Amino acid sequence: MRRYYLLLLAMLFACLSKAQVTTEGTEFWLGFMQNNDVSAPSSLEIFITSKTTAEVEIFLYQDNTTRSITVTPGVTHQEVINFDVSNPYAATLSGNIERKAIRILSDVDISVYAFNNRQRSADATVILPAPSLGIEYYVAGYWEDGPADGIGTVDSPSEFLIVAAQDDTEIEITTSVQTISGQPANSPYNIILNQGELYQVKANGDLSGSYIRVAEGSADCKNFAVFGGNQWGRVTLNENCATTNDPSFLGGYAADHLFEQMYPTSTWGKNYVAMPFQLRNNYALRVMAMQDQTTVNIGGQVFTIDAGQYVTSVENHVVSVQADKPVQVAQFSLTMSCDTQSTAGIGDPFMIMLNPNEQQLSEINFNALNATELSDYYLSVITNTDQVNSLSLNGTPVNSAIFSQVPGAPDYSHASIQVQKGQDYNLRSSGGGFVAYIYAFGFLESFGYVAGAALENLNLGIEADDEYISIVDDAACLNADIQFTAAFDTPSGQQPRFNTFDWDFGNGDMAQGEHVTYKYTVPGTYQVTLTASDGQGSCGSSETLNKTIEIKEVVVDEIIGASSV
Repeated sequence: MRRYYLLLLAMLFACLSKAQVTTEGTEFWLGFMQNNDVSAPSSLEIFITSKTTAEVEIFLYQDNTTRSITVTPGVTHQEVINFDVSNPYAATLSGNIERKAIRILSDVDISVYAFNNRQRSADATVILPAPSLGIEYYVAGYWEDGPADGIGTVDSPSEFLIVAAQDDTEIEITTSVQTISGQPANSPYNIILNQGELYQVKANGDLSGSYIRVAEGSADCKNFAVFGGNQWGRVTLNENCATTNDPSFLGGYAADHLFEQMYPTSTWGKNYVAMPFQLRNNYALRVMAMQDQTTVNIGGQVFTIDAGQYVTSVENHVVSVQADKPVQVAQFSLTMSCDTQSTAGIGDPFMIMLNPNEQQLSEINFNALNATELSDYYLSVITNTDQVNSLSLNGTPVNSAIFSQVPGAPDYSHASIQVQKGQDYNLRSSGGGFVAYIYAFGFLESFGYVAGAALENLNLGIEADDEYISIVDDAACLNADIQFTAAFDTPSGQQPRFNTFDWDFGNGDMAQGEHVTYKYTVPGTYQVTLTASDGQGSCGSSETLNKTIEIKEVVVDEIIGASSV
């Protein structure tokens, strides 16, 4: 069999290629929530990076206009959508449908970041590509009572934003508190959005824990995007700021816009690491559950919470968050007047949706977004302890000596790296993966965002097993029998969540079953779609997963070695 062994090796190298579901993609949907535009206009900005030359179109539904741009590798493109006090391109209402979404299309994979940039009230977020959007979300945000003098109270509602990518998207919303438009708490209601429409909800209370999903009984499981945060929020954790370093803000009302895209529940993990921010004393964590009786360990403190409930803690060191069921974690920088290491007034609130350790990246291109008011920029990196020697930044190895193990989770290590304002970066791991965040501070100003994220569906997986190379991968050979399997966990003592499986192989062919065999006869790249459900025909009890695989034609020029058996 030696001749077949040599041929097998040739086929392995010809077929093998690995891909991840990440924040890179070719189609994006976003909207801007309302910022505090009373005294100064917001600059609505989009930043786009690419590893190869990209031809990009930005379509603005507000006025039906298209902007065509070319993105050069290694040079981030900054597109200013609007700079106006009236801010017609951002949501302005609560409980009303507005046609203000933004769609971005590219001919190659790109990364997209959105920046709502008003002087002394700004925040940024990474934008998720369309295939990574979901049908179920819990909102993370922040709100607290105003200061004793009442300054800024009317400008500080918590808020979330829903963006539709398809017509007739029927969505069920259950808010955690009564909204400004009068919708009562914990009372589900439905809305229908068409492509390009968005729906903002605001409340003088904390909308964290609000539940948003495709409506029960909806005919189609249509993905949509959700953003959460606060129009202009203080994050003091109700501390008394009377001892502040800056007497101008004794009430703790130095506030900032909070703006982050929410992750679908299908991408939540059970293990996270939170790092302190440079130039700051403390930070806040908010850990939220999507299942009842979820046990959460935050740096050694154990809590039990139910679906939609959350725990908020104040920390001053690296913290490991561990749970027995999936959770989402938001990290907050505190109000400047309650937390600063100097009298210079550096920093203010921002929020970052943390990425679970289960969702590590192997490579990402990102930019330290250029903001006039910001001066100090940092990159936070978490990686496996045994892989600290595998990281490089712009091709230069990252010094492994700057990494420290995470208390309570020694398999992970962390490091903080100062980066330059406005610069483009490539972070790469040659041996494993990482999680990375960017943040920056200035006078009464700050922002933070995920540099990039892996977005695998952790509720459901597709295993594609090529008969020749017998590995789980994202590539296979032409005319090979591929064993496709729906992979999911069933807790002990419970019935399987899914019993009906529908496959679309990306070329018009369909199949059903938990395990199916399929053969591609034409080389190319295909998007395989798996919809798994309980068979009741409800979107609320289903998961849809997309996986891109590459079918390669193997060409063997020569077989070297013995040909006899």
